[in-house]
Amino acid sequence: MIQHRSYTQKVDVYSFGIVLWELITGLLPFQNMTAVQAAFAVVNKGVHPTIPIDCLPVLSDIMTNNRPTFSQFVKMLRQKS
Repeated sequence: MIQHRSYTQKVDVYSFGIVLWELITGLLPFQNMTAVQAAFAVVNKGVHPTIPIDCLPVLSDIMTNNRPTFSQFVKMLRQKS
């Protein structure tokens, strides 16, 4: 969206991963950057927040997987329960 690319569900999946990260850590990602700097770093440099070492493996898998679909998220959670 930043580079006027077409919007796909992958943007929503990335946003979900960021919200999940915020819930796990209790922090805001990219605290040392402005919103514009963070968006540029994500889009152009592939920057992502660091996953905490003590994160549940299934949640870590969801956040580090190459943007799975929401149906794949559900399957991943069901397999680990």
